[in-house]
Amino acid sequence: MKEEIVNLIDEVASIIESEKIEDLRKLNELPYEMYRIIKELQSELPELKNLLENKPRDVELPSSLISSVDELANALESVEFVNDIDGILNLMDSQIMQILGNIVDGINTLVNNLQTKITTLGATLRRYKLNARFHDKTKLITATLKELNPYLKIVREEREKLLKMHDGLFNIYNQALLAVDTQELEHYSDRAITIADRLYDTGGVWVTDILNIFSGLESITAQPVSELINIDLPNKEEEHETNIQSLFFRYPPFRPILVPDTQDKVFRDIFGSYIWFIKPKNGYIKWVKPRGDNYIIKGTSEVSPSGKYISIKNIEPINTLRTKKGFVEVVLEIPSKNRQRKIVLRYGSDKLKLSLENGKTPQQIKSQYRQTLQKRNRSSYDPTNLSYIWYCTRGFGFSTNPWDIQCPFKKECPLGKSCNGKSWSWNRRIHPKVFPKIEREFIGIPNSTKVGLISPIVQRRVNVQELYTAVQFTMPYSHFPVNIEFEKPVGRILPETNVIGFEIPVDLLNMIILSIMDENANKDQLGLDMEFELWKGGPKARISDVLISKYYFYTKGDRGFNLYDIAEQSQDKLLKDYQEFRENLRRDLIHAWKSPTNTALEFIKWAQETLLHTLAHLFMAYVSKELQVELSELLYMYKVDKKRALILVAENSPIGAIDIVSALENWGTPDKFIEKFLEDTVSLFSEHEKDIKDYLESNKGPINDSEKKKVIEKLKNLYEEYVDNGLILDLHTFSVHLLLSGIFESFIQTSPNRDLLWHSFDDLLTIAIPNYCIDGCTSCVMLTKGCQHGIGQPFITSKLLVKVFLDIVAKKREFQGPGNVVLKTLIGQLTKRKLVALSPFIDEEGVKFLKNLKSAGVDITIELLNTKENRNFLEDLERTGIKVILRNKVHRKAYIVDDTLVINTSTNLNLRSESYNSFSLRRLTI
Repeated sequence: MKEEIVNLIDEVASIIESEKIEDLRKLNELPYEMYRIIKELQSELPELKNLLENKPRDVELPSSLISSVDELANALESVEFVNDIDGILNLMDSQIMQILGNIVDGINTLVNNLQTKITTLGATLRRYKLNARFHDKTKLITATLKELNPYLKIVREEREKLLKMHDGLFNIYNQALLAVDTQELEHYSDRAITIADRLYDTGGVWVTDILNIFSGLESITAQPVSELINIDLPNKEEEHETNIQSLFFRYPPFRPILVPDTQDKVFRDIFGSYIWFIKPKNGYIKWVKPRGDNYIIKGTSEVSPSGKYISIKNIEPINTLRTKKGFVEVVLEIPSKNRQRKIVLRYGSDKLKLSLENGKTPQQIKSQYRQTLQKRNRSSYDPTNLSYIWYCTRGFGFSTNPWDIQCPFKKECPLGKSCNGKSWSWNRRIHPKVFPKIEREFIGIPNSTKVGLISPIVQRRVNVQELYTAVQFTMPYSHFPVNIEFEKPVGRILPETNVIGFEIPVDLLNMIILSIMDENANKDQLGLDMEFELWKGGPKARISDVLISKYYFYTKGDRGFNLYDIAEQSQDKLLKDYQEFRENLRRDLIHAWKSPTNTALEFIKWAQETLLHTLAHLFMAYVSKELQVELSELLYMYKVDKKRALILVAENSPIGAIDIVSALENWGTPDKFIEKFLEDTVSLFSEHEKDIKDYLESNKGPINDSEKKKVIEKLKNLYEEYVDNGLILDLHTFSVHLLLSGIFESFIQTSPNRDLLWHSFDDLLTIAIPNYCIDGCTSCVMLTKGCQHGIGQPFITSKLLVKVFLDIVAKKREFQGPGNVVLKTLIGQLTKRKLVALSPFIDEEGVKFLKNLKSAGVDITIELLNTKENRNFLEDLERTGIKVILRNKVHRKAYIVDDTLVINTSTNLNLRSESYNSFSLRRLTI
């Protein structure tokens, strides 16, 4: 231990003395730059191939250009993304760069040939135009040029994209080579680099702190993030150093800081007067500006070497009362109905500033404010608390100024003249909760050639990049969404952290999704299993309709971010639009087993992401509980590629000092951990359903008010009409629709107790629709903090989808689908080394399938019924090396994969048949 610490001290000292910190920071970003370019290249190749294959008739392509595109696409599929210099050099020295160079050369040749051909045809055309005898040829050349000129333009654009990616990869290669050539940057450990980076930025630390860092007694690398951010809070009792996650969840930008000011003599004990901002991409901030090129208002930030993101060093929140006007305004442009909507957010109070500067005490101000509101018949709120807002009920702005009882934005609001302030709220509400939008990428998980049913992943030295790209909130009452994009994202890199998780075959996900959605796969008892009672004694709904409803709001509402434009539709218009959407999607999904349309593929992609996102939430919570790690010290990730879907939980530590991998080893094997997670999550859902029923039963009570009864009955009838038409709304979405569409107002308009009913809206709704968790809530699958998707979280999580998935993979639940498609996919995707098939019958397609499987290295034994038809295939199967057992009686149809999984089914290896069959999966071991 002593020697290790001494060596680490020497290494850190060497880094600091070399003054190479900036170079080392750049090296940390190189793998992500390479990853970004390769992903961009992968997405570009299909477009390039399509361009080449659909060339004009008179164009000749350079030889082997299309085959080179295919070769590069295949090579990129098997790329192992790396997170160190040696890995970058090995990748760049591989065949990939040579193939890319050949493609660029081929495109250059194509451009030159096209240019020459166009020039020659142009000269010929000019000559022919002088002679009427060549009229027909002139028309032919003109038509050819009309094809060639736009094609040349597109090919040139494609060449520029390829050259940019080619040059970008070579630039990374040269930087990596330089690091090796200098022999100063290559051999430093990530632990030493991380510590040196922290000490270098600090500018000076106590010796005891250094010893604690080196010894691990207080390792900075065990902090949830790679570095802490200092925030100068107005209350010295509050913590002044925080990590990036706590910063965005406890003190997010664009929300008043919810601590009282205990420092300022004039503005002492004022709550919510401090705030900080990040320069918005879709707006501007009035009357305050960042210092120099800084992106933080106010504070210090540093642009990453790649220029892709900033890291925050410290934050000095603005006291809005100390500004010249006593308040600050943020002006934003938010998309709505194919146009931009201007929104104004005001923070601070000129009136409060003036009163305090004139020597009035908070008590005097409160008394005066109370009298002002009483004159206007308004409720009284504390005017020294600036965390409450007056707001536009149509979503055009808000103000934290307690004296903005009337709309202060009439002159600048686009509806100012027509509205004249009538839409301004009658009471103050707490500032809406602000959610960050987060993007995560990771490098360092090896590719898998075959993925089992559920295969565990345990990996050290994984490189994670995290970007905070925006903050989001919804306006009170209108629920209009506000998305504040940052001019530059706030980011960080965890260079070598630890990850645990599991992977699932993508084709298995797709089959389960389609088995839920395909009406032909949900008949008889299976169909009944896909229905559930929304609440005791309430209407029944199909799981497929819940998912379609959620997807409708997701896709029509900008990934669930913008409910406003959909929810404000009338009842008839909403139902008409939804029914058309639903019928088109259901029709496409029935045929999606073999030939999915783009509409079906988009739905499947959403369902994949929803399932993985929900599983990632659940798995992170499980890792936290079982391995006894705080949730704040973990983060989740998920990803889908062509063959596998990954669910991962990583340490919030730059070099894995928390060591969840060792904690997992102490717990047991990764296989058992994943198996227990699946089983415990199934139990969690059962307990949660019971808790919901118990809660609803305990909150039942008689409703004596006749007016309330009428409204409750109207709400219930409306909701049940929506359910009858397949539109299943959760309480939040239904409430937004009732308010924005004016439906609720029409229900109470003629009542003598209109105001009372209006204020009882939430209570009436929960009595009419007594289920707060139709497809997920914060007690089961949603996170109160830490979710990547901000306010869109409800539309990309699904309790029901995950429950069906877990029942199938962990509880042997049956599902149905076209037997030939499902059986080939299951066996083909899950079998790595051995298959035992019990199938009474087989046909030519089944024989061909088994032979292909055998050629891939799978040991195969098949039991067949001893019939003339089956004996005809005996020689062909045995010649391939497949062991065949003929029996006089074979009733069972089952397929044993790798001695670990049994596929029970009603289908034979008659793979020409397209009939629907049932399947269930039973794990012998995970």
